[in-house]
Amino acid sequence: MSIQFFTVNSTTNIKVIPPGRNFYFISLFALILFHGFAVSVSAQNSSVNDEKSLKANIQKTTSSSKSINKNCKCDCPGAQTSEHKNLYIEKILVEGSGSKSSSLIKRTISIKEGTWIRPDDPSIEQSRLKLFALGFFDSVDFYFRKGSSRGKVILVINTRKRGTLLLKHIFMGSSRIIPFWLGLSVEEKNFLNMGITLGGSVLATTKADIMNGRSQYGAEAYAFFPSFLGIPLFLGTRFNYGSEFYRIYGSPDNGDPENFLSMPYIRGGYKLETFFPLNSFWFRVSFKNDHYITNLPSETIRHFEDGTSKKINFGIEDGNSVIGSINLKLIHDTTDRPFLPTRGHFFSMGVKFGAPVYFGAYSFTRGELNYKQYFSYEKHIFSLHFMAGAIAGNVPLFEKYYIGDIQDLVAPRALEMNMSVAPTPNFLGTNITETRWGTTAFKFCVRYDYPFMGNWGIIYRGNVFIGAGILGLATVSQLKYRESDLWSSIPIDLTFDFGIHLDTRYGMFKLSISNAIGRLPF
Repeated sequence: MSIQFFTVNSTTNIKVIPPGRNFYFISLFALILFHGFAVSVSAQNSSVNDEKSLKANIQKTTSSSKSINKNCKCDCPGAQTSEHKNLYIEKILVEGSGSKSSSLIKRTISIKEGTWIRPDDPSIEQSRLKLFALGFFDSVDFYFRKGSSRGKVILVINTRKRGTLLLKHIFMGSSRIIPFWLGLSVEEKNFLNMGITLGGSVLATTKADIMNGRSQYGAEAYAFFPSFLGIPLFLGTRFNYGSEFYRIYGSPDNGDPENFLSMPYIRGGYKLETFFPLNSFWFRVSFKNDHYITNLPSETIRHFEDGTSKKINFGIEDGNSVIGSINLKLIHDTTDRPFLPTRGHFFSMGVKFGAPVYFGAYSFTRGELNYKQYFSYEKHIFSLHFMAGAIAGNVPLFEKYYIGDIQDLVAPRALEMNMSVAPTPNFLGTNITETRWGTTAFKFCVRYDYPFMGNWGIIYRGNVFIGAGILGLATVSQLKYRESDLWSSIPIDLTFDFGIHLDTRYGMFKLSISNAIGRLPF
């Protein structure tokens, strides 16, 4: 576990003007062909995939639930009449701090100069959502001004720009098994004012203080192009020189490093992703290949305190192996803003297929559901968060659910490398401490936010928050073969967190009790 002095989270949120549906299917087919002949070396970008983060997560604006007539002001004759007369867009004018990005704004929106539009045209709201989803602006307002003659108008887009150079993560900590690690992740969301996102991360650790332990290193780089040959395209690559830790002695709640050994591995590869609209949903398609070079240890027996033992299943092949997969995800988002939302919901449902047809050595299916609902009463914000997932088939170790990814009080993976061997606190006294990696997982949390800071300097807004919930992590064997009563055999536990969330010019900063408890070296 570690002391992570602070964690910065950011999400890449980009929408572009969608081309025709036929073009998407042709492009998707071309991606599949390219994937089939590509070299089998891959990596992934976890920060663009989380609803934490390459997070291409689709976000909404505060005005998404309002009508166009209420959002768009107009002082031109006939624009707000019941007849909804068509208006001629004589000119598009960009004002505010985002005026230097006027060419990008005009390319992104669906409305063009020299076209006719109705005051209640859906393209106005769609254009606003696209601009918010770029992640460059903290506010976007559309309104009309009188043009040179009756029926002609000037469309004014008033924007307030956010910072585009973001600190996504600052990795820093210490645990009983790794004395110290340090890393940094940065992202530029509007490279050369072209709307291109460039990002990268580096991470290094000291030598792990266990048998066969070694230092770990990780790096990643990625780019997002809003329109690459007519489609949005994400390209990412990652390299890990890592170690996975496994227990051979001691009880599940004993984190003494002497009870563990190290399994060294090298990983590298790539990820491709695109997305397109399906009515009010967004559909994401990604391809990923990870190549592993693994040296399985000679010690493969787990010794229990009662004198019994069993052979360890490492979940990865010895030597060279490849994890190839295709991931399909459907997203619906009505939240009022990309960061620290106050109302609306976020829903995503995805399935990942791993098969030899994708140059992989493992055949598996992984399904996952995420749902968030936000409510507000005056300045009080309440939210519900739910996640559930299951995996079937010959699933490799690194595609399973890890306890640190769902338990706030356990140090999460950094660039998908483990920094700790600490189990969940196990407040309920179940057998969840037996599981560090699982094939079924769920988490349900309730959270309360209170905004205590508005726009102040580099800080856009800040919330004090407190949240608590229940989680579960299990393998099929745990559920099928149990040696105790039903309650103690159900691998569940409680989780909680409270602290401060800051939305700043340089990213999202989270200062919370879980950053301390989950990373203290004991």
